[in-house]
Amino acid sequence: MSFHEVRFPASLSLGSLGGPERRTRVVEMSNGAEQRSTAWAHARRRYDAGLGMRSLDDLADLVAFFEARQGRLCGFRWKDWADF
Repeated sequence: MSFHEVRFPASLSLGSLGGPERRTRVVEMSNGAEQRSTAWAHARRRYDAGLGMRSLDDLADLVAFFEARQGRLCGFRWKDWADF
């Protein structure tokens, strides 16, 4: 996995929505009991930075940032304002 040691622009992440999510599978047994399992050891985070876009310059900064990371190819740091 490739990772870039840069942070997503804080001015664009401010006001974003999102947070941790888990993928949990729940299987109901024939006796009515439930069995739960997860494929992930740790929660993953998903955010929507669309609310941080205030101008066309912000949009240009966003596009340039993701072009430098080649879309989803390279990971990067994110400032979580609810957990900072």
